[in-house]
Amino acid sequence: MKKLWITDCEGPVTLDDNAHALAEHFIPNGGAFFAKLSKYDDYLADIEKRAGYVAGMTLRLILPFLKAYGATDAGIKEFSAQHISLVPTIVEAMTEINKLMPCCLISTSYEHYVSAVCKMIGFDEVFCTELKIDSYKIFETEIDLIHKIAHDIDQLTNIMLPPDAKYFTDLSQDTRRTIHRLDEIFWEKIAEMESGKMYLGQTVIGGPEKLAGVEAIVEKYKTKFSDVIYVGDSITDGEALDYVNRSQGLAISFNGNRYAVEAATIAVIATNTEVMKQLAWVFDSDGRTGVIRQLVDKIQFDSIPDSYDDALANSAFPIIRVVTTANEDALIRLSEQTRKKVRGAKVGALG
Repeated sequence: MKKLWITDCEGPVTLDDNAHALAEHFIPNGGAFFAKLSKYDDYLADIEKRAGYVAGMTLRLILPFLKAYGATDAGIKEFSAQHISLVPTIVEAMTEINKLMPCCLISTSYEHYVSAVCKMIGFDEVFCTELKIDSYKIFETEIDLIHKIAHDIDQLTNIMLPPDAKYFTDLSQDTRRTIHRLDEIFWEKIAEMESGKMYLGQTVIGGPEKLAGVEAIVEKYKTKFSDVIYVGDSITDGEALDYVNRSQGLAISFNGNRYAVEAATIAVIATNTEVMKQLAWVFDSDGRTGVIRQLVDKIQFDSIPDSYDDALANSAFPIIRVVTTANEDALIRLSEQTRKKVRGAKVGALG
């Protein structure tokens, strides 16, 4: 039966976080603003698990602010096309993988950016967040208010989420105050404004939608989940990675953060994508069992470097491991360090 390669965009294919870059471009102090909302997104999706909220909705929350600071569809499209950084060797890797199996892309990113990426690298099937920001209205009287709210958010203490935090009460008082204030801003204040329609009515390809995209692709190609490789790196990939893994497909965390590593079959930690071709070749001929057998036989019990610098100094990259309870913490530590080095500290720290 035909195998499928399904990948996230930002992280496994590109180095960028397009929404973060758009916020930096259009909104004053927009990078820090976006990072704060990204942590709020992680809290709502992973700790509170708020009903109806899914990971990736940061792309909804920033829309009133992008609009108030002059973003248009044409402006987003032009900026996105001019600010794409590909992961080293990804074009060569995808060219080879595409000879073996259909290659599909599922991304939380706005369509403007994904479309530009697809012009560089072709994919057989694409799912992403559709956005027509020009179709939304914002009253002149609201623009100043949105600007003021952006300034207020900028003044809030950063949200800190300890890895072992499971409940709101596990968080610091400063973090809880920030979350309370953001709740008021987004679900009471802006929700009652015309601008609120931008995020209340906008669909984002977040966690459940990514899994739904995988299901649609599997159905289209009349194959099964055990014949799927899914590559992801963030919280929005968690559900797809976990489902593919539990279905005996191959779920790969590529320089992933904690959410991705915890859900994956294997963790790949690398400075380029050369190794992905090799994984595709083995999976195409021998499936998940063949990939795991080769890893266990050859390197599974080798020590994991303590840091990115140690791995680099000892030419240890790429590092490929089956994720187990025994090595998970070490893999998360090294993967998150490498993520920040490869993608940059600001982008690498995002959920």
